[in-house]
Amino acid sequence: MNSPKVKTANRKRRREKLQRQAAEMTELRAKVFARAGGRGELCGLSSMPFMTVYRNGHTGTHSGVVNQLAHLNGGIGRRRQQQSVENCVAEHEYCHHALDDRPLKWMERVKDHCARYNYPLPERFRILEAKQLQQKGVTNG
Repeated sequence: MNSPKVKTANRKRRREKLQRQAAEMTELRAKVFARAGGRGELCGLSSMPFMTVYRNGHTGTHSGVVNQLAHLNGGIGRRRQQQSVENCVAEHEYCHHALDDRPLKWMERVKDHCARYNYPLPERFRILEAKQLQQKGVTNG
């Protein structure tokens, strides 16, 4: 069993870690949204009022403002390790979900975004591109 002093120290370390992570996330969001300049970085639109039909059948009307931080290279359990300005884009909620659901449809826009800022193409899109080329019968070599 841990002593009360150890438990207190563990709680303090955990609280400090969470505060540090929150500060890092705030800084990352500020940088990405500043780069976006109020427009969706992949779609290029400043706003888009729309109605969303979710997978569970519910609908929702949204103002369509750019308020989502989308990870180009995501994945459960890996986001924190991959959080960087190069890996994140500012998008509308609708575009964020569309990017997650159908990444191939966004391939050219992601490539353009990466080329514009001289970022490497995220691993997720490199893999998708390789699969796409393989299906077309194109090989490297």
